[in-house]
Amino acid sequence: PGTYYITASADLGGTLPESTKTNNLMTIPIGLTLPALPDLAVGQVASPGLATAGQTISVSWSVTNLGAATAINPWREKVYLVPASTAPSQFNTNPSAYFVVGAFNYTNDLVPGASVTRTQQVVIPLIGLAGDLRVAVWVDSDNNVVEQHETNNTALAVNDLQVPLVLTLALPVTNVLENTSIPNLPCLVSRNGDLTSPLIVSLNSSGPSHLQVPPSVTIPANAASAPFNARVLDDGLPGPDAWVTISASAGSYQNATSQVLVANTDIPGLMLSLASAQIILGQTV
Repeated sequence: PGTYYITASADLGGTLPESTKTNNLMTIPIGLTLPALPDLAVGQVASPGLATAGQTISVSWSVTNLGAATAINPWREKVYLVPASTAPSQFNTNPSAYFVVGAFNYTNDLVPGASVTRTQQVVIPLIGLAGDLRVAVWVDSDNNVVEQHETNNTALAVNDLQVPLVLTLALPVTNVLENTSIPNLPCLVSRNGDLTSPLIVSLNSSGPSHLQVPPSVTIPANAASAPFNARVLDDGLPGPDAWVTISASAGSYQNATSQVLVANTDIPGLMLSLASAQIILGQTV
Protein backbone atom coordinates (compact mmCIF):
# COMPACT_ATOMS: atom_id res chain seq x y z
CA PRO A 1 0.00 0.00 0.00
CA GLY A 2 1.03 3.61 -0.59
CA THR A 3 1.52 6.05 -3.42
CA TYR A 4 3.04 4.79 -6.66
CA TYR A 5 3.63 6.52 -10.03
CA ILE A 6 2.87 5.66 -13.63
CA THR A 7 5.30 7.24 -16.07
CA ALA A 8 4.97 7.50 -19.86
CA SER A 9 7.89 8.53 -22.06
CA ALA A 10 7.98 9.44 -25.79
CA ASP A 11 11.11 9.11 -27.89
CA LEU A 12 12.92 7.56 -24.97
CA GLY A 13 16.07 7.09 -27.01
CA GLY A 14 16.06 10.71 -28.24
CA THR A 15 16.33 9.71 -31.90
CA LEU A 16 13.72 12.14 -33.32
CA PRO A 17 14.51 15.84 -33.88
CA GLU A 18 11.92 17.93 -32.00
CA SER A 19 11.31 21.57 -31.27
CA THR A 20 11.13 20.77 -27.57
CA LYS A 21 11.91 17.74 -25.40
CA THR A 22 10.29 19.00 -22.21
CA ASN A 23 6.89 17.44 -22.94
CA ASN A 24 8.16 13.91 -23.70
CA LEU A 25 7.67 12.68 -20.14
CA MET A 26 4.47 12.49 -18.09
CA THR A 27 4.04 11.05 -14.60
CA ILE A 28 0.82 10.61 -12.64
CA PRO A 29 0.48 9.36 -9.04
CA ILE A 30 -1.71 6.39 -8.14
CA GLY A 31 -2.69 5.38 -4.62
CA LEU A 32 -2.76 1.65 -3.81
CA THR A 33 -4.49 0.11 -0.82
CA LEU A 34 -4.79 -3.49 0.31
CA PRO A 35 -8.21 -5.12 0.03
CA ALA A 36 -9.85 -6.48 3.16
CA LEU A 37 -8.07 -9.71 4.05
CA PRO A 38 -8.61 -12.56 6.50
CA ASP A 39 -6.12 -13.16 9.32
CA LEU A 40 -5.95 -16.69 10.75
CA ALA A 41 -4.51 -16.84 14.28
CA VAL A 42 -3.87 -20.04 16.25
CA GLY A 43 -3.93 -20.37 20.02
CA GLN A 44 -4.91 -22.47 23.05
CA VAL A 45 -2.80 -25.45 21.96
CA ALA A 46 -3.17 -28.26 24.51
CA SER A 47 -1.96 -31.84 24.88
CA PRO A 48 -1.62 -34.48 27.61
CA GLY A 49 1.32 -34.16 29.97
CA LEU A 50 2.62 -37.70 29.40
CA ALA A 51 2.64 -40.09 26.45
CA THR A 52 4.69 -43.09 25.38
CA ALA A 53 6.11 -43.87 21.95
CA GLY A 54 3.44 -45.41 19.73
CA GLN A 55 0.57 -43.99 21.80
CA THR A 56 -2.32 -42.09 20.22
CA ILE A 57 -3.10 -38.80 21.99
CA SER A 58 -5.66 -36.02 21.59
CA VAL A 59 -4.41 -32.55 20.69
CA SER A 60 -6.60 -29.45 20.61
CA TRP A 61 -6.17 -25.87 19.42
CA SER A 62 -8.28 -22.88 18.39
CA VAL A 63 -8.27 -20.93 15.12
CA THR A 64 -9.67 -17.38 14.97
CA ASN A 65 -10.14 -15.11 11.96
CA LEU A 66 -8.93 -11.71 13.18
CA GLY A 67 -9.20 -10.18 9.72
CA ALA A 68 -11.91 -8.18 7.96
CA ALA A 69 -12.64 -10.76 5.25
CA THR A 70 -13.74 -14.39 5.21
CA ALA A 71 -10.97 -17.00 5.10
CA ILE A 72 -11.87 -19.13 2.08
CA ASN A 73 -11.23 -22.87 2.28
CA PRO A 74 -9.37 -25.16 1.83
CA TRP A 75 -6.29 -24.92 4.00
CA ARG A 76 -4.10 -27.31 5.98
CA GLU A 77 -3.12 -27.29 9.65
CA LYS A 78 -0.11 -29.28 10.87
CA VAL A 79 0.80 -30.60 14.33
CA TYR A 80 4.44 -30.89 15.39
CA LEU A 81 6.57 -32.16 18.28
CA VAL A 82 9.34 -29.80 19.34
CA PRO A 83 11.79 -29.68 22.26
CA ALA A 84 10.25 -27.82 25.21
CA SER A 85 13.16 -25.37 25.08
CA THR A 86 12.03 -24.15 21.64
CA ALA A 87 10.94 -20.50 21.69
CA PRO A 88 7.77 -19.55 19.80
CA SER A 89 9.82 -17.25 17.59
CA GLN A 90 12.18 -20.12 16.69
CA PHE A 91 9.32 -22.34 15.62
CA ASN A 92 7.59 -19.51 13.75
CA THR A 93 10.74 -18.78 11.77
CA ASN A 94 10.98 -22.27 10.27
CA PRO A 95 8.24 -24.75 11.28
CA SER A 96 9.31 -27.20 8.56
CA ALA A 97 12.52 -27.90 10.49
CA TYR A 98 10.55 -29.77 13.16
CA PHE A 99 8.90 -33.20 13.38
CA VAL A 100 5.37 -33.42 11.93
CA VAL A 101 2.99 -35.84 13.68
CA GLY A 102 -0.23 -34.85 11.92
CA ALA A 103 -1.57 -32.85 8.96
CA PHE A 104 -5.28 -32.04 8.60
CA ASN A 105 -7.20 -30.46 5.72
CA TYR A 106 -10.19 -28.20 6.43
CA THR A 107 -12.90 -27.26 3.96
CA ASN A 108 -15.05 -24.81 5.94
CA ASP A 109 -14.78 -21.04 5.52
CA LEU A 110 -14.17 -18.87 8.59
CA VAL A 111 -15.93 -15.50 8.67
CA PRO A 112 -14.37 -12.42 10.32
CA GLY A 113 -14.36 -12.65 14.12
CA ALA A 114 -15.29 -16.33 14.17
CA SER A 115 -13.35 -19.02 16.04
CA VAL A 116 -13.28 -22.79 15.83
CA THR A 117 -11.76 -25.35 18.17
CA ARG A 118 -9.98 -28.36 16.67
CA THR A 119 -9.45 -31.71 18.36
CA GLN A 120 -7.42 -34.32 16.51
CA GLN A 121 -5.70 -37.63 17.22
CA VAL A 122 -1.97 -37.95 16.58
CA VAL A 123 0.48 -40.79 17.23
CA ILE A 124 3.72 -40.31 19.17
CA PRO A 125 6.36 -41.82 16.85
CA LEU A 126 8.23 -44.95 17.93
CA ILE A 127 11.41 -43.43 16.54
CA GLY A 128 11.74 -39.72 17.22
CA LEU A 129 12.02 -37.12 19.92
CA ALA A 130 11.83 -38.05 23.59
CA GLY A 131 12.11 -36.24 26.89
CA ASP A 132 10.59 -32.84 27.65
CA LEU A 133 8.61 -31.82 24.54
CA ARG A 134 5.78 -29.54 23.45
CA VAL A 135 3.10 -29.78 20.79
CA ALA A 136 3.11 -26.99 18.19
CA VAL A 137 0.56 -26.11 15.51
CA TRP A 138 0.96 -24.33 12.17
CA VAL A 139 -2.27 -23.06 10.58
CA ASP A 140 -2.42 -22.63 6.77
CA SER A 141 0.90 -24.42 6.50
CA ASP A 142 0.71 -24.45 2.67
CA ASN A 143 -0.01 -20.69 2.50
CA ASN A 144 -3.26 -21.21 0.60
CA VAL A 145 -4.96 -18.25 2.31
CA VAL A 146 -3.77 -14.72 1.50
CA GLU A 147 -3.75 -13.04 4.92
CA GLN A 148 -3.27 -9.68 6.53
CA HIS A 149 -0.60 -11.16 8.81
CA GLU A 150 1.32 -14.45 8.54
CA THR A 151 3.23 -14.15 11.83
CA ASN A 152 0.38 -15.43 14.03
CA ASN A 153 -0.16 -18.74 12.21
CA THR A 154 1.92 -20.77 14.69
CA ALA A 155 1.65 -21.48 18.39
CA LEU A 156 3.12 -23.81 21.03
CA ALA A 157 1.24 -25.62 23.78
CA VAL A 158 1.37 -23.98 27.18
CA ASN A 159 2.09 -27.34 28.85
CA ASP A 160 5.00 -29.75 28.37
CA LEU A 161 4.61 -33.29 27.07
CA GLN A 162 6.88 -35.92 28.62
CA VAL A 163 7.81 -38.79 26.29
CA PRO A 164 9.99 -41.44 28.03
CA LEU A 165 12.95 -43.18 26.44
CA VAL A 166 11.81 -46.56 25.15
CA LEU A 167 13.04 -49.52 23.13
CA THR A 168 10.86 -51.32 20.60
CA LEU A 169 11.22 -54.79 19.11
CA ALA A 170 10.07 -55.86 15.66
CA LEU A 171 9.89 -59.61 14.92
CA PRO A 172 8.80 -60.95 11.51
CA VAL A 173 6.39 -63.60 12.87
CA THR A 174 4.23 -64.35 15.89
CA ASN A 175 4.44 -68.13 15.46
CA VAL A 176 6.90 -70.50 13.81
CA LEU A 177 7.43 -74.25 13.40
CA GLU A 178 10.43 -75.57 15.29
CA ASN A 179 11.59 -77.45 12.17
CA THR A 180 11.21 -74.43 9.90
CA SER A 181 13.42 -74.37 6.82
CA ILE A 182 14.35 -70.75 7.63
CA PRO A 183 15.45 -70.90 11.29
CA ASN A 184 17.05 -67.43 11.38
CA LEU A 185 14.39 -64.80 12.01
CA PRO A 186 15.49 -61.24 11.09
CA CYS A 187 14.59 -58.94 13.99
CA LEU A 188 15.01 -55.22 14.69
CA VAL A 189 15.49 -53.29 17.92
CA SER A 190 14.87 -49.53 17.85
CA ARG A 191 15.15 -46.55 20.19
CA ASN A 192 13.73 -43.05 20.40
CA GLY A 193 15.39 -39.93 21.77
CA ASP A 194 18.94 -38.70 21.22
CA LEU A 195 20.86 -40.68 18.59
CA THR A 196 24.28 -39.06 18.88
CA SER A 197 25.84 -41.95 20.88
CA PRO A 198 25.85 -45.71 20.29
CA LEU A 199 23.62 -47.80 22.55
CA ILE A 200 24.35 -51.36 23.73
CA VAL A 201 21.09 -53.28 24.07
CA SER A 202 20.95 -56.51 26.11
CA LEU A 203 18.80 -59.29 24.66
CA ASN A 204 17.20 -62.26 26.39
CA SER A 205 15.06 -65.25 25.44
CA SER A 206 12.75 -66.88 27.98
CA GLY A 207 13.08 -70.16 26.08
CA PRO A 208 16.66 -70.46 24.83
CA SER A 209 16.16 -74.13 23.93
CA HIS A 210 13.45 -73.06 21.48
CA LEU A 211 14.48 -69.58 20.33
CA GLN A 212 18.01 -68.26 20.72
CA VAL A 213 19.13 -64.62 20.56
CA PRO A 214 22.57 -63.01 20.87
CA PRO A 215 23.41 -61.61 24.31
CA SER A 216 23.48 -58.04 22.99
CA VAL A 217 23.34 -55.82 19.94
CA THR A 218 24.70 -52.29 19.46
CA ILE A 219 22.68 -49.52 17.86
CA PRO A 220 25.31 -47.32 16.16
CA ALA A 221 25.65 -43.58 16.73
CA ASN A 222 23.26 -41.52 14.59
CA ALA A 223 21.09 -44.60 14.03
CA ALA A 224 17.70 -45.42 15.53
CA SER A 225 17.75 -49.20 14.94
CA ALA A 226 19.97 -52.26 14.70
CA PRO A 227 19.18 -55.72 13.25
CA PHE A 228 19.81 -59.10 14.87
CA ASN A 229 18.77 -62.72 14.25
CA ALA A 230 16.66 -64.93 16.51
CA ARG A 231 17.40 -68.60 15.75
CA VAL A 232 14.69 -71.26 16.01
CA LEU A 233 15.98 -74.51 17.54
CA ASP A 234 14.49 -77.99 17.02
CA ASP A 235 15.03 -80.02 20.21
CA GLY A 236 13.83 -83.26 18.59
CA LEU A 237 11.57 -84.02 21.56
CA PRO A 238 7.77 -84.32 21.48
CA GLY A 239 6.09 -81.82 23.76
CA PRO A 240 3.74 -78.87 23.97
CA ASP A 241 4.13 -75.72 21.89
CA ALA A 242 6.23 -73.08 23.65
CA TRP A 243 5.57 -69.36 24.06
CA VAL A 244 8.95 -67.59 24.03
CA THR A 245 9.38 -63.98 25.14
CA ILE A 246 12.22 -61.96 23.63
CA SER A 247 13.20 -58.94 25.72
CA ALA A 248 15.50 -55.97 25.14
CA SER A 249 16.90 -53.63 27.81
CA ALA A 250 19.37 -50.75 27.96
CA GLY A 251 20.18 -48.19 30.64
CA SER A 252 17.39 -45.69 31.28
CA TYR A 253 15.24 -46.95 28.40
CA GLN A 254 11.98 -48.75 29.04
CA ASN A 255 12.31 -52.44 28.18
CA ALA A 256 10.74 -53.95 25.09
CA THR A 257 9.25 -57.44 24.80
CA SER A 258 7.78 -59.54 22.02
CA GLN A 259 6.38 -63.07 22.02
CA VAL A 260 6.70 -65.90 19.51
CA LEU A 261 4.90 -69.26 19.63
CA VAL A 262 7.32 -72.05 18.68
CA ALA A 263 5.17 -74.97 17.53
CA ASN A 264 6.47 -78.46 18.38
CA THR A 265 6.59 -80.70 15.30
CA ASP A 266 7.96 -83.92 16.86
CA ILE A 267 5.48 -86.85 16.76
CA PRO A 268 5.32 -89.12 19.86
CA GLY A 269 6.19 -92.83 19.17
CA LEU A 270 5.70 -96.14 20.99
CA MET A 271 8.49 -98.58 21.78
CA LEU A 272 8.11 -102.25 22.82
CA SER A 273 10.83 -103.90 24.88
CA LEU A 274 10.88 -107.48 26.31
CA ALA A 275 12.48 -108.63 29.53
CA SER A 276 14.23 -111.51 27.80
CA ALA A 277 15.74 -111.99 24.39
CA GLN A 278 14.23 -115.54 24.19
CA ILE A 279 10.62 -116.59 24.46
CA ILE A 280 9.46 -120.25 24.89
CA LEU A 281 6.29 -121.27 23.17
CA GLY A 282 3.38 -120.91 25.60
CA GLN A 283 5.38 -118.61 27.90
CA THR A 284 3.60 -115.57 29.30
CA VAL A 285 5.62 -112.42 29.01
